[in-house]
Parts: sequence; structure tokens; C-alpha cells
Amino acid sequence: GIFRLRGSELNFNAAIQALNASQSVANLDATPVELAQLIKAFFRQLPCDEPGLIPNALLNASEERDIKEQFEQLSEPRKSLLLWTFDLWIEIEEHKPMNKMTLQSMSIVFSPNMVRCSDPNPMVFLEKQKKVQHVMLTAATLRKQQQLNIDGGVVGVSSIVPFTTDQTKKQKILETKYAPVKILKNNDAQSSDTCGPLTDIFSQCVVL
Repeated sequence: GIFRLRGSELNFNAAIQALNASQSVANLDATPVELAQLIKAFFRQLPCDEPGLIPNALLNASEERDIKEQFEQLSEPRKSLLLWTFDLWIEIEEHKPMNKMTLQSMSIVFSPNMVRCSDPNPMVFLEKQKKVQHVMLTAATLRKQQQLNIDGGVVGVSSIVPFTTDQTKKQKILETKYAPVKILKNNDAQSSDTCGPLTDIFSQCVVL
């Protein structure tokens, strides 16, 4: 699958430098594989305390009901970042015959990048990774089933509605305190789609 592949190290490093210089994603000289690497690298380099992006309470939840309850307790922007990730996975999975990625495979390749572990014992890291994988796959599946939304239901009533899934449910777009991730299409305009441009690239990438 696309998130398992490695592109040009030179292009990858150049893309990181360009993004750090606030250049538009649309102007990056990078292949879809290298863009997929950039997303994983973002999570890998995101400053987080142990155990990582998934806090202990959610990490130790095993049943769907517990995962729902603990997800509700997440603070922003952690909650919005995870929902953006789930939406990206869901849209990519719609094209799995071409990009060879499912929710399960994406939870496997993303989970190591979301763990922070200072213990030198590799088995401790592996155990945390397995827990992250389970939580992420379960939560992404709930999101796909529209059981994990910012507005009402599982996550609770809120005026923060940064995602298309939640906007459609509410049938209107509200201003958000935490803006969605937007991809610049050119120097003057931004896309209102939270993950469309990147997802379009990934979905059309044929992996042989």
C-alpha cells in the first residue's frame, strides 16, 4: 500500500524544508508516496508526552463503548486531528483496489508514529503500538459508521464543526475555534475540503 512505500529521500527532505518555510503543499515537488511519508513523519515528530498522541485513558480502553467515552474526553486540537486522520483513512479506503490500503492496514502503519516510549525494552514499545493500533482501528470504524462525530451523539454537543461529515449532518457550516486542516490550491485561495487534494492524489496512485 501507498503508506508502506518509500520515495526519494532527497525529495522527501526537500518537501520537509519547503513546508517548514510555509510553502504550499500544492507547490511541493513530491510524489504521492513522498506525500504519504510526510503525513506519517508529521505524527512521528509531533511533540507529545508519553504514551504519545493517544492518552493513557483512551489507550487502555478495549471495548467500543469505552473508546467512545474516552474519545469524548479528548481536548482540542487532539480530537480534531484524530478525526481528520480518520476521515483521510476512510476516503483512501474507498479506493483500496488502486492504493491497496484499508482501515486496518493504515492503523498498522500509522501506529508506530503515534507512540512515545522512553523504555529501552522494545517489547514495551510494541505493546503500546498494538494498543494504539486497536484504538485507532476501532475509532476509525466508528467514524466510518458515523458514530463518532463532533456535533452531538458520541462526542457531545459542540459548536465546533470543522469536518465535512459533521457539517453534512448539521446541514450548515459553522465557524470553528480550531480550523480544519486546509490544503492551499494556489497563493490566493484555500480549499474548504479538509483532506480532498491529498486524498485525491493517494486514491489515484496505483501500487503494483
